[in-house]
Amino acid sequence: MRSVARSFINPHVYLINMSTEEVKGRGKQIKGQIREEVGKLTNNKTEQVKGKIEQVEGKVQEEIGKLKRKAKE
Repeated sequence: MRSVARSFINPHVYLINMSTEEVKGRGKQIKGQIREEVGKLTNNKTEQVKGKIEQVEGKVQEEIGKLKRKAKE
């Protein structure tokens, strides 16, 4: 909870505390959001679903990274 509060004061502090796994997961979520939106714009349901799946995969990856980081602390 402390890192969340610090991120409001200085967002770079939170990013510094993130593990590579967390950053990769966050990136995958963003990529999935973009893919989903492109699917919506092109009316392509397959791309929308693939984007949603990618977002979930990214969230899982980010959470695993958080758990690993907390286990090291």
